[in-house]
Amino acid sequence: MKYSNSIGNLYEILEKANSGNLRDTSGRILAEAMNSNDVESSILDFYSLLFKVEKDAKTIVGIEDLEDNIEPIIELQKFFVNSNLSVESWIKFHQFIKSKNIHIILKYLSRDFESQQRKVYLDESFIKELRSDFNDIREKVINSELSKDAKIFLLERIEELVYYIDRYQIYGSKDLEVVVQSTLWGFYREQKNISEKDKSNPILIKFFATFCALETIFSGWATTENFLIPKLENYTQKRNEIAERVTINRELPNISDYFNDIKSLPLIQNKSLKKTTNAEKD
Repeated sequence: MKYSNSIGNLYEILEKANSGNLRDTSGRILAEAMNSNDVESSILDFYSLLFKVEKDAKTIVGIEDLEDNIEPIIELQKFFVNSNLSVESWIKFHQFIKSKNIHIILKYLSRDFESQQRKVYLDESFIKELRSDFNDIREKVINSELSKDAKIFLLERIEELVYYIDRYQIYGSKDLEVVVQSTLWGFYREQKNISEKDKSNPILIKFFATFCALETIFSGWATTENFLIPKLENYTQKRNEIAERVTINRELPNISDYFNDIKSLPLIQNKSLKKTTNAEKD
């Protein structure tokens, strides 16, 4: 992905779809464009992306004809909702997209949206590594000797993070950032209630170190083409450094100590993300 927001991601998905076999079924074309083998899931995620694009586009400021530019996106939503992507060929969608100049609209809206946002771009190898890390941690939490309350907390946060990792094409980096920050705030608020046994458990230490390493990425500043493009090896190194630092001390220290290494937590105001239905997101 070259984009860190839903509008740019939609642009890129449509670009890939339009370069494929236009007479193939639309569901299969979309699944390939979204790097997925699950056609049904890809169709549902694509619908979610269409509505997320409308929502994000409406937040752009300083464009006099913004509503006129958003209208073709709304028309695209209706066109797809009233179509059967499982059986209809992509060619009719290609023709509709071309007739409404939707590609051009998405490209420029994405540029304007990006200029007003903090930008963190995670490439596919980074996303793959995160998914592997948290699936591994989840299995270890389930089979660990952590207390019931600790297991519930960790598993809920892992499930939430993996949900947004799997849908990075739709939501981009910002919702991942919110999950990471809300989890760290949860640790910060609840640290007095964490048992000494849980604090010294290597699974909890790895969980904590992984979230701290992610937060140092999200709290950084863009340096290349207005993007922050984290390197996988830097994330891995930071995670291992934090885990080693905690392990040497043989317990999880006062969590507030780690906030000295983090520039700010701008997105969190004592709230946590939750998975919502498409209707709730609209």
